[in-house]
Amino acid sequence: MAAAAADFTQSKQAMSYALCKHLNLDPNSISSTLVKENDIASLFSHIVTSPQDEVKKWVEFSSNFVLTDGEQHALLGNLNQHLSQMSVLLAGFKPSAADIIVFATVHVFMCHLSDSELQKYPNILRWMDYIQNVVDFGTMLQKINLTKSIFNPPAPAPSHPKKADKGDGEPNSKKAVAGQKVADKSDGAADSKKAAGENKIPGDKANPASAKNNKPSGDKKKVQEKTAGKATEAAADKAPQKSAEKDSECSVSILNIQVGVIRKAWKHPSADSLLVEEIDLGDGNVRQVVSGLAKFFSPDELVNRHVVLITNVKPGKLRDVMSAGLVLCASNKDHTVVEPLIPPEGAKLGERISFAGFDGKPEDVLNPKKKQLDKITPHLRTDENGIATFRGVPFTTSAGPYEDVTEIGEEMFEAGGGARRPIRTANYTEVEDVLLVKAWSQVGLDAVTGTDQTGKRYWQRIEDKYCKMKPKIATLRARSYRSLQGRWELMKPACARWSAAMDQVRDQPPSGCVESDYEKYADLRYKDMAGSKGKSFPFMHCWALLQHLDKWKLRDQESASKKSNMLKMDDSDEERRNHDKPGGTKKAKERMKMEAEASSLKEKLDQMIKREDAKRKADMEEMMIKLKEAKAWKELMAEEKEHMMMSRKDMDEEQLAWWKEYKENIAERKRLLHGAGGGALSTLRGESPMSGGGDGGVDNFTGA
Repeated sequence: MAAAAADFTQSKQAMSYALCKHLNLDPNSISSTLVKENDIASLFSHIVTSPQDEVKKWVEFSSNFVLTDGEQHALLGNLNQHLSQMSVLLAGFKPSAADIIVFATVHVFMCHLSDSELQKYPNILRWMDYIQNVVDFGTMLQKINLTKSIFNPPAPAPSHPKKADKGDGEPNSKKAVAGQKVADKSDGAADSKKAAGENKIPGDKANPASAKNNKPSGDKKKVQEKTAGKATEAAADKAPQKSAEKDSECSVSILNIQVGVIRKAWKHPSADSLLVEEIDLGDGNVRQVVSGLAKFFSPDELVNRHVVLITNVKPGKLRDVMSAGLVLCASNKDHTVVEPLIPPEGAKLGERISFAGFDGKPEDVLNPKKKQLDKITPHLRTDENGIATFRGVPFTTSAGPYEDVTEIGEEMFEAGGGARRPIRTANYTEVEDVLLVKAWSQVGLDAVTGTDQTGKRYWQRIEDKYCKMKPKIATLRARSYRSLQGRWELMKPACARWSAAMDQVRDQPPSGCVESDYEKYADLRYKDMAGSKGKSFPFMHCWALLQHLDKWKLRDQESASKKSNMLKMDDSDEERRNHDKPGGTKKAKERMKMEAEASSLKEKLDQMIKREDAKRKADMEEMMIKLKEAKAWKELMAEEKEHMMMSRKDMDEEQLAWWKEYKENIAERKRLLHGAGGGALSTLRGESPMSGGGDGGVDNFTGA
């Protein structure tokens, strides 16, 4: 009990340390005495001032787990059930204060369980492995070495030995063919012997071989025809069987496609283009899969992402790392946009994907020599609505079929190390479409940058501009540059077709059509175009912005005549729709250079004006100082003159001493003012009647 109490004290210390780190507090602010004397709830309330209601529930769970003896397994069962559909205790993927508290509480109990008991809680083990590698608990808690589930592929079914067809009335075709060859050979040998015997001893009865084999040629042909007929019938019986086997090898039912979630992902140690993932299929079944998604995703982007994978492929090493599955992805035509398939919301982990009409059982392990995947993958495609299908039959789970795939289009999706597959995300709203058009117009029509940029960098700039303009609304989801590029690839050709349809209607309007009806007739022509597939134009909200850009303005129909048209002086340039031709890159750079030079000249002028103002201000201050000094000098000289004019005849010794002291004071102030002043005092000193030096000759003055 003492050891358990000590362990729990360490758990509280670790919990306190981790909570302080999580909340950006100083762990040293929580004393060890406070940790020892308080229970979990009190300690938590001391660290976290205003917790959420959901966090309070898990604090209560931790308190009950410690105080309730004998019911820990029941509480762990409830926790394991809760984590079956959750990455962490609360919504999302990042650990919260609730995860820290519960982890520190159950850590001691889980450390004392045996391996067999630990396997009863696979979801808790997965969760604890994630928390102890993400949250900093200091050195108080030792990490638990969790034994991960290892995938052991089932052994192939034993081959059944062929039984002899002794009881069959109809011989085996191979035996029949072999028998036919033997019979032909024996008959040929007999004929040769017979011919030899007839040449040597005609009608010799002593030659039994010649007598035995001397049969009519008609019987021999009947035997051969009968044997060949039986072989043909056996081959015909096997033809449907081979065809059925061939169809079964091309059926998607032989694949075991299951729902999983990526718990961990990291870069392949010896291949930059590969990633290694640990995929949880539920019930403690975790598989390690190597896929070629490093070019399209970082490991952090794949963690806690639901995926679909083929689990009955033969395990093997890819660049010295074991892989036991294939993740399904979709891509566009040039494989620049690649997204993993994710199941519908509510699909259970480990659930097998079904296809209507393909109800066969999956094989235990696919045979690589038969190239079954190569025969099936050409039929895995996304339809016009972006739904993943096999020969037109959608992927289906208990939560429904796989719905719209984000802007992948009608492309084949593949399975393999470099798997490329579709993802299910929310559809674009009109607000997001408008933001995309604005971002594209600001980045794509930038004449200074021009086209001297890679496609990836170009769309990353559009993504940056899109994120800056996007308002902070919860309904607007974050979009990657790959998603924005896929959306634009759908939007751009549709707007081009609509522009062409509007051109046709404006240039040749139907009889009786007014300008307000142009869009109605243009929509009819848009539907008739090959790329529209009979659908109306869906991006009218985008066209409202694009039609004002120079790239999308309606072009004037120019005359095909080679003769130059006569210039009319009264023609107005404003009547032309495309008279504002956008400047090129050189003009844009020259304009930027001129603007930069003008800006530099303006800055220089501003600096010069500032310097002049500062100099003028300094001169003014200096003049004011000189005026003050001159005024002070005049006042001092007047004071000295008045003092020196005083008569000392009637002064006693005390008054005379005061007079001399006051005189010295005036002389001292004159010296100080002379040292502080400049040239402004020289003139004043020269004008003074006492400027003859010293104190103006006063020292020689004596009273009568």
